[in-house]
Amino acid sequence: MGFVDFKIILALGECCDKGDSLRDSCAARAYLITRILVECYNIYANLLESTILLSIEQLMKEALSLPNALRAQLAERLVESLEFDIDGTVQKLWTAEAKLRRDEIRSGTIEPISGEEGLAQIRRIVAQ
Repeated sequence: MGFVDFKIILALGECCDKGDSLRDSCAARAYLITRILVECYNIYANLLESTILLSIEQLMKEALSLPNALRAQLAERLVESLEFDIDGTVQKLWTAEAKLRRDEIRSGTIEPISGEEGLAQIRRIVAQ
């Protein structure tokens, strides 16, 4: 169906012209108007969804084209913007700890290890 279905509009006119009882004519018009409104809503919803998806795709394309450092900052801000059911004080402490560890790695104060090595160390400690 297109944005305006001319068959429905013509049918509206025919309902009035056939001399149907007033009640039947009103019911037919209400039904056809409802069909037009539903069709318009469906078209609007599809356009809105397409626009949102296109915008998200464009946003992702732009974000992925940023240099690594800027993408990392963007990712950090996005994660921080998520709402969590966590006590604010605890969240601030964990954020400070994570930033401290990040800064230690960046400055070379500590040397990071792989996840596999970290798990192996934990297994050795737990096995003792």
